[in-house]
Amino acid sequence: MINNKKYISLILVYHHNPEYSDGGSISMFETARWLQEQGENVCVYTFIRYDPAPAYEPRFLEALGKNIGISHKIIPFTGKDMGKSYHQNVLKLVTDTIKKSETNYAVTCDSDFISLISVSVSGIPGAHFFRSLSNIAIYTNNYYYIKLLQKRTVFTASEFLKEQAKQLLGIKAETWLPIPRFYDRPVLQARNQDNIRNGIGYYSSGKAKGDDIISAVIEKMPDRRFVIMGGAYSFCRPFPDNVEYIGEVSDVGKFYRKINLLLAPSIVKEGLSRVILEAHFNGIPVVANAIGGIPEAMGDTGILIDMDVPGEFFIHKMADKYASAIDRILNDDATYAAYSRKAWERSRIYQTKQNKISLDLYRRYIA
Repeated sequence: MINNKKYISLILVYHHNPEYSDGGSISMFETARWLQEQGENVCVYTFIRYDPAPAYEPRFLEALGKNIGISHKIIPFTGKDMGKSYHQNVLKLVTDTIKKSETNYAVTCDSDFISLISVSVSGIPGAHFFRSLSNIAIYTNNYYYIKLLQKRTVFTASEFLKEQAKQLLGIKAETWLPIPRFYDRPVLQARNQDNIRNGIGYYSSGKAKGDDIISAVIEKMPDRRFVIMGGAYSFCRPFPDNVEYIGEVSDVGKFYRKINLLLAPSIVKEGLSRVILEAHFNGIPVVANAIGGIPEAMGDTGILIDMDVPGEFFIHKMADKYASAIDRILNDDATYAAYSRKAWERSRIYQTKQNKISLDLYRRYIA
């Protein structure tokens, strides 16, 4: 029997955290894992981002690989080597590493130009994934990189990003987000734990996610309990008495076991809000800004907030809208139950749909 399986490598010089503590890295890991589930040989090439960085050493990746079944290989350079004077050396190192490997299908992502150039000059076919609008916008008016993208299959995380890739870059993309295997991750433990879930949740990765709006909502609603996850929340301790700050957590189920409502007041056009998908898998309703790919992710599982034009009272106006939506959902058991049921149903439908799309795109472009 002839083995037609490929040696697929994810070349992730810029956009990868081997500890998988950010949504983007998790997304690419899940893509790798999905491809491996189809019987492909999959490897992730990354590098030691900081020096020192004990968590990124080969022995850590080796141990992680045993747990998830995906090989990690380190390209030996650090963040210091990414300075202008060393850029060409890094490019040569990455290119030589890939050429010497068994890779015959390469995956790159976002604004990782070094990886894109390396696989292109190596003549290795493959795909490029876009997961955010900001990374698409970086390519605007850069003819050289657009030409490189045109020679690869381009995938986007949402229909919103697909349209943006067409408008901004003139590139025809396919929407593909291999369905996260939430059922074997701690994220779903919230369903089965006898915990009191009475917090209003917010995940922060910086001010663009809506930190200012959340701070104003917390101030307006001292009788409501808020749970904040993420290490980039703009407002420092001490927190108000009605706030539980859990910071960065590897077990995100800890977050979902504490909340019964999620807020997503992003003020930038997100590609597709992962935290909303995770909330759905836990039957948690959502209140979110109607911006970017958020409505596409959310559907009718909560309340979408129209954004006012930013101005002097923008934050307070938005906080008032969020406070009203929170009360509307949490003050009426029937309303809450209806939104929670819709979240469950949407997660089931989404999972079935994405599995079908994934198989179709895999057979068309990779298998």
